[in-house]
Amino acid sequence: MSNRKLIYFSLGILLTISLIFFSIRNYAKNQKLQVVFLDVGQGDAILISEGERQILIDGGSSGQNF
Repeated sequence: MSNRKLIYFSLGILLTISLIFFSIRNYAKNQKLQVVFLDVGQGDAILISEGERQILIDGGSSGQNF
């Protein structure tokens, strides 16, 4: 392989790796974690969101009668 082809091949590999790295970094940066505490009357609930994924934790009532 000639010297010029080796340089172009190396630059192509470096460019490809850089594009993959910046794509992963940009995707991770856009995923914002949100935590919302909700008072739903009979107990509490927590909603955790990150991108398209959500988790709802329902605390329910304490079970004590007042």
